[in-house]
Amino acid sequence: MKPYLTSSEQRLNTKQLNQTVFLVDDHPTVRAGIRTLLEHEAGLHVIGEASCAKEALTKISKLKPDMAILDISLPDWSGTELAKQLRRKVSEVKLIALSIYDDTHHIQDFLAAGGMAYVPKSGLTRDLLAAVTEVSQGRYYLPETALIQLAGMFKDIPVLQDQLTERENSVIRLMAKGLTFKEIGQILELSPKTAATYRRRASEKLGLKSRAQLMRWVFEHPQVKTQSQ
Repeated sequence: MKPYLTSSEQRLNTKQLNQTVFLVDDHPTVRAGIRTLLEHEAGLHVIGEASCAKEALTKISKLKPDMAILDISLPDWSGTELAKQLRRKVSEVKLIALSIYDDTHHIQDFLAAGGMAYVPKSGLTRDLLAAVTEVSQGRYYLPETALIQLAGMFKDIPVLQDQLTERENSVIRLMAKGLTFKEIGQILELSPKTAATYRRRASEKLGLKSRAQLMRWVFEHPQVKTQSQ
């Protein structure tokens, strides 16, 4: 089984992604460089650009690209706030952050907002190509430096995955992908309230106190043994 979370140590294969992407950065030269990189090296189709969050929200809602790459530092909202808004309006778009910040606070906030990858601008070329490759296939991505920083935050979380029911496991994995309880309920044929209950039970069993911790647990446990319903 392919890993749920990958890093820049993975071998890259970016030539035939053939998906659409939207770029959000307030510097035109940065957008131009990213466009060239993604179109020439990853086979992606850049279908739109924006220099601020509000413009991006409007355009992405209309264009519905497969992926959106968001600068964390934007002139109106942060990229993290934009991610939250996009999750509400176009939840199917996969979100990748670009940032000058590589601290755990910014990374954790973006993942909790529904992001699937976080790329520091210091390692832009290789890490961004790796991120779009993994995210295009429904996997999460963090560079090696971010994984090391985050590891200490979760060292005391108990590994009790065999206590989860199949429903609890399904709900938290869909939630980690940024889906709402309503969307999860539609997929699993549950009411939003029931989906929320399964999430709460799973978090209690695993000793997880936040969405970010839940997401990290999902990253680290791609396969789990579950109890019968």
